[in-house]
Amino acid sequence: MLKQESLVELFVDTKISNLQKKPFLSLEEKKDLLKLYNQYGFGVLMESSDKAIIKNYSKGIENYKKAYDNFVAAKILGIGILSLKYDNFEELLINDKELNFEEEDIEDLYWLMAAYSGALSSSRSDPFELVNLPIIEKLLTTCFKIDPKWGSGALYSAMMSYCAIRPDLSEASKKDSISHYFNKALELSDNKDASLYVSYAELVHKPAQERNLFEKKLNFALTVKVSKNNTFYISNLIAQNRAKWLISDINEYFID
Repeated sequence: MLKQESLVELFVDTKISNLQKKPFLSLEEKKDLLKLYNQYGFGVLMESSDKAIIKNYSKGIENYKKAYDNFVAAKILGIGILSLKYDNFEELLINDKELNFEEEDIEDLYWLMAAYSGALSSSRSDPFELVNLPIIEKLLTTCFKIDPKWGSGALYSAMMSYCAIRPDLSEASKKDSISHYFNKALELSDNKDASLYVSYAELVHKPAQERNLFEKKLNFALTVKVSKNNTFYISNLIAQNRAKWLISDINEYFID
């Protein structure tokens, strides 16, 4: 039986390869590819980068570069998709005007926001990507405006990560904000999204050096049932794979 990590890579990589081989992609296929780029970026490339950087710095940096290139491709694709419907989309992203979209646009906006976030993370906080923080906020708040319950808690989960990198929040405010969005996401996902527990462990317990709570959250993530019929199938595979790795390397993050 394939390991969860290999299963994710095989599943997503095969789908991406099949789409890239086509001479022409329909709009729906482009949207699928945008989602797949993000899943591959976070679930495979960023995972391998995070693991490698601890043991082999140069290899880790090389892997982050691959992840960054992947997310840049996703950004270009996402902007292209939305520009087909909105001629001035790129201009709207960078100016102070409010974004007004339809309910059917929320998935494209979400995955474009994910691509911008992935590019920022994989760039290791490169100043050229840090300037895109307002774009990430703009896309995320626009999604909330359309439908805060979309994605069974996906927007609240994204807001957890965004709050963690906000420079205007104190550590106490960050924890309170992340906890608020964590609880909302749990409610909307019906406790079926393992990634929420992994994210909370890394965003709150790890920086606070709360080893027992960190490990408890990760172990709880491993108890979440993974089912192909579940909305969170791929994200749960990714989350549980990461949880196992974090537990195995726990001594790297905590000073006893």
